[in-house]
Order: sequence, then structure tokens, then C-alpha cells
Amino acid sequence: MDDRLSHVAARYGLVYTRYSDDMVFSSGTAFVRRSAAAMLRELTHVVQGYGFAVHPRKTQIVAPGTRRSVLGLLVDGDTPRLSPDFKSRVRSHVYGVEKFGLSSHQRHRGFASLAGLVHHVDGLIAHASGTEPEWAAPVRARWSAALGAQRSSPAVPGPAVVVGHSLGGAVALACDSPRIVGRVALSGAGITRLRVPAPLLAATVPWLLRPSVARSTALLRRMAAPGQGELPGHLSSWMCLVARHCRTSLAPPPLPSRLLEQRRTVPTLVVAGRFDPFLPPRALGPAARRRLGAEFQVIEGAGHLLLDEAPVEVSAVVEEFCAALED
Repeated sequence: MDDRLSHVAARYGLVYTRYSDDMVFSSGTAFVRRSAAAMLRELTHVVQGYGFAVHPRKTQIVAPGTRRSVLGLLVDGDTPRLSPDFKSRVRSHVYGVEKFGLSSHQRHRGFASLAGLVHHVDGLIAHASGTEPEWAAPVRARWSAALGAQRSSPAVPGPAVVVGHSLGGAVALACDSPRIVGRVALSGAGITRLRVPAPLLAATVPWLLRPSVARSTALLRRMAAPGQGELPGHLSSWMCLVARHCRTSLAPPPLPSRLLEQRRTVPTLVVAGRFDPFLPPRALGPAARRRLGAEFQVIEGAGHLLLDEAPVEVSAVVEEFCAALED
């Protein structure tokens, strides 16, 4: 298709450029609107011949002397420039975090997470650096200073209960802060050695060697309780990304006994699913009581994927634990 579009553009004395699904036809000489309309009809015919459609609301014929924008960049000068709207958007994010803090700005702008907000602004500034580095440099400095100020201030105003699932459970047990007043390990690693039954291993090897969504789904079904039915689609996609881009620790050894002994000073709740293949209750429960002096609970009808298999039950258990700490 690109070859045919380039051929059409050349017949009209234009240069064809495409980025993803955005196409631009440009000329350094005079080009009358009547010719532009005729060429547009011809281009539309070519695109439709390949099963695509031209978006009418994104199609523009831009006259000489007017502002020309391609992929958000102004291209009506000697070099590409950032648009005023783009610069204003970046500055508003930086100012919002400086003035109101990361969490408040995240909620105000509707980002699903703090990491999502930070990555978004990082990407905008990186884009700006490639186009107008002189403008981007002081903005990046302000943004880094704003993030640094957030990291130096407490994210939670007061005592905190740390909750971690699976390997995150080991992280919750390993982290140390005088502000931690309780820990909840959901199917948490770090307490006892993880079991890897043969059927689970048979699903893990193909997932690691040739990652795909289908193989991720097969592995997740082995982690879940029998008869769970369909798991959330995003979970299979996420597991596929893990296999492709992360170096997994698979089944890490337990945390040192000396460290777990130190954690006895803070109340800890360990939770397991009845059908957890990695950490069955018969193994995790005694180890949690012996090594941590922890309270232990079992969630019926769930496997290792507690947050997805039993989110309501997990929330109730955590809320009950937190309420007990306040009494």
C-alpha cells in the first residue's frame, strides 16, 4: 500500500510520509485545492482497496501560511516545534505535582495509578527533549525536583499496614519501617519453601520458553482453585509480559530466620487459599505460626490468585485485621 500511495503522491509532485496510521502528503511548491481534492479521492480509493478506511474527521487540506501540525508537532517552520498546547499540558502536570502533590494531582487528572501519571509525564518530557531540548531541560529539572520532594515526604500520613501478595508478601515481610504497625501476607512467599507440583511445572516450562497469552492462561488455571472458570483476560496478558520481559525468580527460598524473628514485634496475618498449589495451608499455616508467631487464615474456594479469585473475601480479612489493630 505504501508503494502505491507514494506513486500517487509523486504524480502530483508531493512527498508521502506515514507514521503508524497517520499519513501526510506535503509539497514545497504551490498546490491548488482542486488538485488536492482529486488526489484525496484517488488516495481514498487506494486505501479502501486494502481493506482500510480514511477517517474523514482526521483528514485536512491545509493551505499555505496556516499552522500545520503533524503528530502534535508544528511543521510550518524550518524545524519541527512543540505546539503551545503541548507545552501548556506538560507545564500543568509539573505545576500540579509541585503545588498539590503527586497523589492529589493523580486523582484530579483521573490517572489509575501514581506510576501511570509519572510514566505519562516522563514520556511527554522525553518527547519534548527530542524536539526542543532547550525548552525541555528546565522542565525536566522542575519535574525531577517535584518527584524528589514527594519521595522525601511520607506517602501515607501516619501508621501503615503493609499488604503483599505472593512474592509481594515476601517484600512486605522484608521491608522495615517504624511506621509499619501490621503486615498481611496473602499467599505470601518468604515464610516456607514454595511447592511446585509436576502439573504446575509442566505448565510453567512452555510459558517461560515460548510465552503467549494461551500458555499464560494455562499456567494461571493451574494456580487457581479447581472450577474457577474464566480468569480475567488482563491477567493472562500481564503474565505473558512477565515471561517475555522479566527474569522471574520462580520459587525463591524462604527469608532468613533472623529477619523473620525480628518481625514478631509487629502483628502479622498470613492468608492462604484452600487450593493454593504453591503454598498449601497444611504447609504455610504451621510455618507462619512457628517462624513469625503470625495469625493464619484460610480462604475457602480459592487458589494462589487470591486477589482475583476472592477479592471480596480478601478485602474483608484485611479490614478486620486493621480494625483489630485499632482496638
